[in-house]
Amino acid sequence: MRRLFSLLLVALVVIGLVGCGPSRADEEESIRAKVDNTFAALQDTAEHDVTTYINEQVVEELATYGVDTNQFFAALLKNLSHTINEITIEDGTAQVAMTVSNVNTDEVMKATLEDFDAWTETDEAVTVYKENGEAGLYQKLFELFYARIDQMAGDAATADVTLNLQKLEDGTWNLAESGNEGFYAAVYGGATFKF
Repeated sequence: MRRLFSLLLVALVVIGLVGCGPSRADEEESIRAKVDNTFAALQDTAEHDVTTYINEQVVEELATYGVDTNQFFAALLKNLSHTINEITIEDGTAQVAMTVSNVNTDEVMKATLEDFDAWTETDEAVTVYKENGEAGLYQKLFELFYARIDQMAGDAATADVTLNLQKLEDGTWNLAESGNEGFYAAVYGGATFKF
């Protein structure tokens, strides 16, 4: 069960940011708008298929467990919020200093696994396994996970992080190849994957 959670959370969503403009002020505003729009897209899986941003092999493996990747990310990111504090642009790079908050994912997963362990001792668990096998167990695991997110929504993990961007020759901005680990951890509610 822990491996499955880790697999889901390590499937980091790749965020593409586009920004261009003739002046520095226009560029800063473009970057700000794109970051805001990206966060909105992360939370709106009804309109944006997150599986297009995730390694296809990970999506396929998750499907073998009966996990709907879009449903998972919709639940995980629905409490995500951010505030842009400052944008610094210099020599083809940009740093977006922001505050990011989300439900404390490690605590949610820990509580879910405790709930699941307790549930496996019940008659209901025996019946579910007899009728649906492992698929039924995974379905119950994620029902408990989604319920815990709702119950623990007020237990937010908040972090001040920097999103590092790199300007391409065509004027678009993309995530820098390294240096954004803290940003991703904040998006996932400070997840350390040690639960």
